[in-house]
Order: sequence, then C-alpha cells, then structure tokens
Amino acid sequence: MLFHYYRMITALNLPFSLAGAVLAWIATDYDVYICFLTFGMGWLTFGFLLALIFFKLRYNHVYYFYYNKGYSPRWLVIWSYVINFCAAVLLFCGYKLINSYVTPA
Repeated sequence: MLFHYYRMITALNLPFSLAGAVLAWIATDYDVYICFLTFGMGWLTFGFLLALIFFKLRYNHVYYFYYNKGYSPRWLVIWSYVINFCAAVLLFCGYKLINSYVTPA
C-alpha cells in the first residue's frame, strides 16, 4: 500500500530531478559527478517538494483512501522521503565506488 503512494510521488518527482540534472550537466561542461549530485539533491529537495505539491493539487482525493487504511498524509510523506534518502545515498555510494575503479589514482 505504501509503495503505491511512493510510486505515484516518484513518477512526479523523476521528471523534475532529471531536468535539473541535465541542465547542471550541460552547464558544467558535461561533468558527470555534478550531474549525479544534482540529481540526488533534486530528488531529495526541489523535485520531491514539487511532486508533493502537484500530488496534493491533482490527487487530493486519494488521501482519503490512505486515511481509511490508517495512514496519515504526514506518515506517507515521511515514509517516501526516507525511501528517497536511502536511494540517493545508494546512488551516491555507487557512483563513488564505480568512479574509484574507473578513474586512475
């Protein structure tokens, strides 16, 4: 049940975060590290907030469904943010790990 809400928020969050990452990638002369960092930060901050705002505007009636299942809107937002934070940390650590093997010391 919670993953359904998370998927809906992520579907709204992903385009904003990718757009910010692509713009940062182009603005920094195609620096991949900045692209990943901007994507992760956008996913946790700006994109997530925009996704919450658009979800509230478009799908406000869906909160009644989750409320009847016992989930408050605050709990849904916190749970989604924790999942996003864990995914962003894994993305950042994965990039650092791959970059340490690919880039000569």
